[in-house]
Amino acid sequence: MLISQFDHVYKNKEAQKLLLWRLSEPRKSLAKLTAIQEENGEYVFKLMMDAHFGKQSEDFRSIMAIMVSGLYYLNVYGGVNSRIFCGIDVSTSEGRHHIKKAVSFLLEQSYKNLPCPD
Repeated sequence: MLISQFDHVYKNKEAQKLLLWRLSEPRKSLAKLTAIQEENGEYVFKLMMDAHFGKQSEDFRSIMAIMVSGLYYLNVYGGVNSRIFCGIDVSTSEGRHHIKKAVSFLLEQSYKNLPCPD
């Protein structure tokens, strides 16, 4: 899900502009859009992740917040300022592949290392 979202935002310049707009201008319509996005995310967390992580679900949500915001940032940054971030060209398929591998690694480590209820 994160990787497909990463690819979607990369390919969709309007989505990138919308992300920037939501961060830079206080508008009711943008706040409503953000609220809807959070409601959808909450549904996914409750359906798929909270039962798995139990008391650790807030820790997992925190990890997801960092990863989602980081992936958004890499796409917007690559489209606005520079293609290179931490030495990785986020505009090439090779660079994006490395980012995707890192996302998979972080998710795997989260599932492996966050204690789950029995």
